[in-house]
Amino acid sequence: MNRRPHNFALRSAALFAFTALFALAHADEKPAPKPPGVTEETKPAVKPAPSIVDLLKRGTPGTDLTIGRLPNDSIEFKESTAYLKQQDELNRKKLEQIPALRGATNQSTTNRWLEVDRIVREVLSSDATKDVKLDAKRLALVELALLAERDQKFPIAQQLLAEYIERFPQDVVVPEILLRQGMLFRKMGQRNLAISKYYSVMTSAIRLRGDNLARYERMVLTAQAEIADTHLEDGDFKEAANLYERLLKNRNEEMSEVMLRLKLIRSRVSAAEQIAAQIEPALIAALKPEATPAQKSAPDDLRKEMATMNSAIIDQCNEFLRKPQGAEHDLQFEVRHHLAKASHGAGRREDALHQFKIVQDTFAVGDAAQQARWGLWLFRSMNEFANQSFQAADFTAAVEAYRWLLARDRTIESQVQILNQIGLCHERLREEDKAVRAYADLITAAQNRPDEIGKSTQRLALQTIVGMARVRNEILSFKRSVEESAANKRVEKEN
Repeated sequence: MNRRPHNFALRSAALFAFTALFALAHADEKPAPKPPGVTEETKPAVKPAPSIVDLLKRGTPGTDLTIGRLPNDSIEFKESTAYLKQQDELNRKKLEQIPALRGATNQSTTNRWLEVDRIVREVLSSDATKDVKLDAKRLALVELALLAERDQKFPIAQQLLAEYIERFPQDVVVPEILLRQGMLFRKMGQRNLAISKYYSVMTSAIRLRGDNLARYERMVLTAQAEIADTHLEDGDFKEAANLYERLLKNRNEEMSEVMLRLKLIRSRVSAAEQIAAQIEPALIAALKPEATPAQKSAPDDLRKEMATMNSAIIDQCNEFLRKPQGAEHDLQFEVRHHLAKASHGAGRREDALHQFKIVQDTFAVGDAAQQARWGLWLFRSMNEFANQSFQAADFTAAVEAYRWLLARDRTIESQVQILNQIGLCHERLREEDKAVRAYADLITAAQNRPDEIGKSTQRLALQTIVGMARVRNEILSFKRSVEESAANKRVEKEN
């Protein structure tokens, strides 16, 4: 007789009959005694159903009829029957619904999590083959991790991804999982762990690359770029610059030279700022009687390092602007700003002013959309140009730049500082009337906006500037009255 292993009606009937016989056999038995402390009102708590995460960790129990079966020459079990193929096809269609949930903007993260939970449970409890159920576990671990990441539940996402690597260490997507873990660690602020994961990406990519060489080359390139970005983000600017320079030397055609060179420039600029901040404390330490030889030589060493860094910035900026894709890019304003600042630091004042002039001229001929994009770096360049002109005693140029800034930055901090600089410039030009007017405008602005000064993080500095402006205004007003009085007396004597 041909026996069908999936005759559910027969199995249900047999189960019902067995239950009925069991009930009849034990109908006269007394109920078992209750455990101490358990009454009719206090029943033992029902064990909660396992979560989908626990289910994925433990695996899914199933029945394999090929294991431990009794030999029977009338039956030949097959790995794939028509019914199993049908089940696989049906459950694979269910699994295809899971990635689509990522773009379901009309559902909350919780609802999407529950939907993944439902689909995976259905597949794992179905008659699908082992391969389909493994695919369900793989897909569920990744998708639930992405949902947790989207909901900023980073530890849960890390737990799910770690479970994936533990269960499927030889899977071809392990390098991508490690890459995602590194990015999550960056978001969590654990940058050392992020860098460690990125190095693991490169190791696993070499070990598991198989035949798809291009895919794993991209994984390695991404990991290398992420390592450099993480050092930059962590404030290790010198190491970041070294890594970006290495990527440029061994540049792959799929990497953006413009962005790599820009990040290299930014790394060196930030490193130069770190060095500049160390010079003054080093000078103070070197002047102390108990200063060691190393402390005494530190200021000169820092200046030499600063000169080397400025030279490197100038070279990289010029290389960026030499290429058409750099010279015509919106980022040219940032690069020209860095170039001007480094040139000024290297003592090339004319080169610095030339770059500032290019920025101003390019901005002037741009359309409204371009000017909106370029405005930030134009403002920074004008501020740097004004300060450099002031330091170089070109007070006329400095006044023009400061007045341009005054009309565009209405914050109380900027208004007070810029008006003070304008007053100082007019003093140096011996234009006392204009200087008095600038200081008077500064005092008026402070009087009209006391609440803003009180709430400012620069409150003490602003109050000091306002106080000094009052003093200078009184001195200049007194000086002007004395000069006017002396001039009147001379006129009276002549008459």
